[in-house]
Amino acid sequence: MEETQLEVRAFLGYSGWSGGQLEAEMKQSTWLVSPVPAELLGRLEGVDLWKRIVGGLSLEWRVLADEPEDPSQN
Repeated sequence: MEETQLEVRAFLGYSGWSGGQLEAEMKQSTWLVSPVPAELLGRLEGVDLWKRIVGGLSLEWRVLADEPEDPSQN
């Protein structure tokens, strides 16, 4: 069986969109939006911060956030 890999990225910052593009993407659930607890800033970085925030959204996202990069370690 061929293995399919899913890549998920999170971005913090600014990017430009054409008029209505971001709103349309939000309606399509293209973006995962979450508040960042202030107590995590400066304490966690990179992947650890991403895992904590995404894993706190729901059980399904926690499973995704906790997956090892190497599926054989699962």
